[in-house]
Amino acid sequence: MLGCSRDAIAGGAFLRARLRGEPDETTPHITETFAAMAAVAMPDPTRRAVEVYRRRDELDLLFPVLS
Repeated sequence: MLGCSRDAIAGGAFLRARLRGEPDETTPHITETFAAMAAVAMPDPTRRAVEVYRRRDELDLLFPVLS
């Protein structure tokens, strides 16, 4: 499976941001997007943030929040 691991995402509420564009355009914005999400919602420290690469040019960032 291309050296990737499989895992289950813990259930609960997430904020989602979708970044579109070439990887060299979107990758630099991942950290700042997660920081912006943390600024507007209460993070859930028991779950981790997730990057979901939907396509080469589309990336979803899931940020766990307390509901």
